Amino acid sequence: MNTVKDLVRFLKKKKVDFSESSLSIRKRLRKSKFRFLGQGCYKSAYVHKKFPEFVVKVNKYTGWDRDCLGVMKLPKKLRKFYLRPAFQKGRIVIQRRCDTKNGNSVKAEIQIQKNFRYDIGRYDVSDYNTGFVGDKPVFFDFCL
Repeated sequence: MNTVKDLVRFLKKKKVDFSESSLSIRKRLRKSKFRFLGQGCYKSAYVHKKFPEFVVKVNKYTGWDRDCLGVMKLPKKLRKFYLRPAFQKGRIVIQRRCDTKNGNSVKAEIQIQKNFRYDIGRYDVSDYNTGFVGDKPVFFDFCL
C-alpha cells in the first residue's frame, strides 16, 4: 500500500512545484497522467492510478489560512467527521480518497446529519463533499 510520502516523492519526481500557479500545477498533473475528478469553488481534485487511495487537490489561491481557521470554527462534535488533509504545502493538499459512489455521499451526509439537531448545511456539509472512509462517514471539504 502506498503512503502519502510515496505520493509526495512521486509528485516531486514529476517536477510538480507546490508553489507554482494553480494552472501550471494542473497542467503538470495532467501531463503526469493524473485524472481530473472534479472542481469546487476553491480546489480542483485529481487522482493517479498508482495512488488510487489518495486525492491531490490544487488550491486556486495561495495559503491555507482559510481552511485552517475554518476547522477551528466547526463545532467540536462536527470536527470528528472532518477528514483532515494528510499533507498540505503551497497550493497542494493530499487527502485520503472517500467512497462517494452509488449514493454513498448522500448516505454519509444523512448519517452525519443524524448526530445534530440543527442543519449542518451551513458548514457546507452536503452530498457534494461527503463519503465514507471504510465504514465511517466523513466530509472532506467545507466552506465557511
